Amino acid sequence: LRRVRASPPPAPTQSDTSKKDKDRKWSRDEVDQLHKALIKFPAGTGSRWDRIAEFIGSRSAPECQRKCSELKNNFAADAAGMSVNAEAEFARAKAEAAKG
Repeated sequence: LRRVRASPPPAPTQSDTSKKDKDRKWSRDEVDQLHKALIKFPAGTGSRWDRIAEFIGSRSAPECQRKCSELKNNFAADAAGMSVNAEAEFARAKAEAAKG
């Protein structure tokens, strides 16, 4: 009998990889890290999104930008009915980020 070696699967393309990244759910820890990074690297920081992604460690710069935009949009939509818990959560994240 002759063995036939199967061809390796094609390498994922950039669009395949970015689609998987987009679909991957953010963990609570990643969102907390994003909040800390946004405070640590304010607007105007050189290479801000690259630095934020490096700070988080498990997300790319474009993923961080998308998540930040999503959170900002959700926050704006819910601003009128913001709960005390959301305000407390923001204050907690800000205080933790200030500690380093």
